[in-house]
Amino acid sequence: MSSSVSSSVSSSAAGSKVAKKAPTAAQMERRAAKAAAKAADKEAKVLALAEAKEAAKAAKAADKEAAKASKVATKEAAKAAKVAEKEAEKAAKVAEKEAAKAAKVAEKEAAKAAKVAEKEAAKAAKVQEKEAAKAAKVQEKEAAKAAKVQEKKTEVATKAPKAAKAAKAAKAPKAPKAAAVPVVMLAIEPELEFEDEEIQVDEVEWRGRSYLVADDGTLFDDAHAAVGQWKDHATAGSEPVWA
Repeated sequence: MSSSVSSSVSSSAAGSKVAKKAPTAAQMERRAAKAAAKAADKEAKVLALAEAKEAAKAAKAADKEAAKASKVATKEAAKAAKVAEKEAEKAAKVAEKEAAKAAKVAEKEAAKAAKVAEKEAAKAAKVQEKEAAKAAKVQEKEAAKAAKVQEKKTEVATKAPKAAKAAKAAKAPKAPKAAAVPVVMLAIEPELEFEDEEIQVDEVEWRGRSYLVADDGTLFDDAHAAVGQWKDHATAGSEPVWA
């Protein structure tokens, strides 16, 4: 392109020395084309520069919007964090109150259970005390009864030798046998000392009445009188022989 321009200029200079010729239609067309190309090139450059400026402006605007959005997001996150912190503190206070309330309820229930246990223990102690007193009374009655029986046996044993001798001397006729009744052994006494001799007596029951039997089988009633013989009184189905 620069070579054609130079040749054109040289030709123009040479023509001016000789004579100026009017440009031909082809030359005019070429010149117009060159001018149009140059204008188009300039227009393209201007358009490209404008587009570049618009792009840079858009990029700056986008950067500003992004920075603004980031700041807004940061503020929203901080705000949300504060709200969450307040909610957490509120929930912690509520939980603390509920725990304190539950502790008080548990304390009341424990105190109530302790009182109930104390009452039950006192009730059980009273029941045991009553049972002990009842057992003591029963033992006292049994001891008194045993003392009376012992006293009666002692009296019978004191009179038994003489009554036995009198019964043997009398030798009264035997009474008819009564119906057999099971024998109930009440007690067996150890040997007892008396004025005349030492004997051992057992307490038996016949038809709801108590008797004493000596070692030799002599049977004594409540008046300590010999009323018969019952040597096999320990044998089931046996019966006394009345004097």
